[in-house]
Amino acid sequence: MSQRERVILLREKVGMSKLQFAQLIGISKSKYYRFEEGDPTADLTMDSVGIIAEHFKVSLEWLLLGKGGDNPVFVEGYVSRQKYDEMEQRLISIQEELLKYQKREIEQLKKSGDVSDEK
Repeated sequence: MSQRERVILLREKVGMSKLQFAQLIGISKSKYYRFEEGDPTADLTMDSVGIIAEHFKVSLEWLLLGKGGDNPVFVEGYVSRQKYDEMEQRLISIQEELLKYQKREIEQLKKSGDVSDEK
């Protein structure tokens, strides 16, 4: 598996579009598209490879040389962490909505005289 194939594998595993990936690594969409198509004039710089390694917590050795397997476990871990983060954000939003609802209910009870303002 070539470096290009490993980068494509990684991008696809995490569910990013080509545009999102290009923006992440700081190159133009057209250059990234050419890279994926195999254009030798569009090879990634070491800076871009370093960003990929750091962002996705993969080794440079795997990205550059393919050492460590064709389908590394870390990609699954990244996706799991991403889903965990999304669920955590959703829970926070639900908690915020619940607090708003509780405040509205308390205000309505106060207006009806069922609850006093004293603490």
